[in-house]
Amino acid sequence: MTASSRPKVCITGVGLVTPAGSSKSETWENVLAGKSMAGYIEQFDATGWPVNIGCEVKNFQLNEAAVLEEDFSLLTRPNEFGAQAAFEAMTDSGIEDHVEPNRLGTIMGTGIGVIKPLDILSMLNGLDLHQGLSTIACHLEKKAPSRDFLSMNHPSTLSKVISSRWNCQGLSTTTSTACAAGAQAIGAGYRAVREGLLDATIVGGADSLSGELLHAGFCLLGVLSTQLDHPETASKPYDKHRDGFVASEGAGVLILEREDLAKARGANIYAYLTGYGESENAFRMTDLPEDGRGAINAMSKALIEARMTPDMVTYINGHGTSTEQNDRVEIKAIEEVFYHHGAQPIVGSTKSMLGHGIAAAGAIEAALCSLSIKEQKIPPSINLSEPIGEGNIRYASNKSMSTPVHAVLSNSFGFGGTNASLIISENSP
Repeated sequence: MTASSRPKVCITGVGLVTPAGSSKSETWENVLAGKSMAGYIEQFDATGWPVNIGCEVKNFQLNEAAVLEEDFSLLTRPNEFGAQAAFEAMTDSGIEDHVEPNRLGTIMGTGIGVIKPLDILSMLNGLDLHQGLSTIACHLEKKAPSRDFLSMNHPSTLSKVISSRWNCQGLSTTTSTACAAGAQAIGAGYRAVREGLLDATIVGGADSLSGELLHAGFCLLGVLSTQLDHPETASKPYDKHRDGFVASEGAGVLILEREDLAKARGANIYAYLTGYGESENAFRMTDLPEDGRGAINAMSKALIEARMTPDMVTYINGHGTSTEQNDRVEIKAIEEVFYHHGAQPIVGSTKSMLGHGIAAAGAIEAALCSLSIKEQKIPPSINLSEPIGEGNIRYASNKSMSTPVHAVLSNSFGFGGTNASLIISENSP
């Protein structure tokens, strides 16, 4: 299939569950208002923890129509978020009766589940390791929770739940690449439609603070902000006074569809997914190479695939975690790919309001970028008073901007060195 004969891929459905709201409209309204969603953690007792702040989804209620009855036993907090976001996106798109089951696929980015450290200790309590590893199976058979406990926390469970609900027989798979997972799921779904393998895909990501294990790991890594007295200003991407990210949760889901089929059924088209670039740092587990090569490669590949020059990108929703190294290296890479070539896209990070949703982050941000195109508005990037960079970066302001938005680049860079860049455009070349 030649480039000219490949189907154009459009976004016809958007679903969101975030700390800013349990729907697309509520989230978008609060993001545009520049509201910080950070506060003290309530879903588990964080008293005495090194970091006790986060961005949590509040007052969430799952619509029972989002999941088949037989799959309710598989629902954890992140799986509920993902199922609800998929339900909103599918309802929004109206595609359900317009695509053959074997031409519809599901690809979701997921995290480590919600296993609690105390559950692990309880399961292992009383195990005599001196008797050898062969005794573990017998011990766990007596003490472990039900099979559902393992099924609920398997990385592929969310894709299974969504595929079953919407009869997706074309493909069901999972990406689990930490902070890049949601964006990689979208990129994989885009390629499946673009290459003619599927007519549409349900793509996105979900993650949660629940289970405590994820938050405990971030505390041990020392990557979280310790500005605990003022949670609302702790996430400050690209600011000189940043000291770490604020962990978050939620889900973002997009419906990607062939343009010709979408137009034939009169679907509402938010935007087009026109470019996807991915790369690997081949470096340390949690550090970035100072030359920014991974980010540069991912963004450059996305531009090439979209057949765009740097000056055609209006806005970059950066990975922008608010950690010292990530922000510095990302801005250096943006300067190399864009500003050193005369382009001046506006740069911001919605993590300043929503925190870092890990496996969900790239999907949530891609959904916001789709709304940015549709509404012709650039979200604010709050808590930015002393920006980093060479002084030539055009940063998003603390207030949303109404301005022509032709193309948006969304970056997601994960632990382990996985990089993903998506380009979402007003039109498709």
